[in-house]
Amino acid sequence: VIVPDKKLQLVCLALLLAGLNEPLKAAKILSDIDLPEAMALRLLFPAPNEGFEN
Repeated sequence: VIVPDKKLQLVCLALLLAGLNEPLKAAKILSDIDLPEAMALRLLFPAPNEGFEN
């Protein structure tokens, strides 16, 4: 196992999905994770029901 932490595995999966042109799936995964890494990435992949805030 490269990434032993389950939440970090989900962050990695979200990045992979984003790279495969699946930003909505990535946003869905990131919306359920409370890690700082996920929170930072949520700004790049907002969930469909969230708006961009600048």
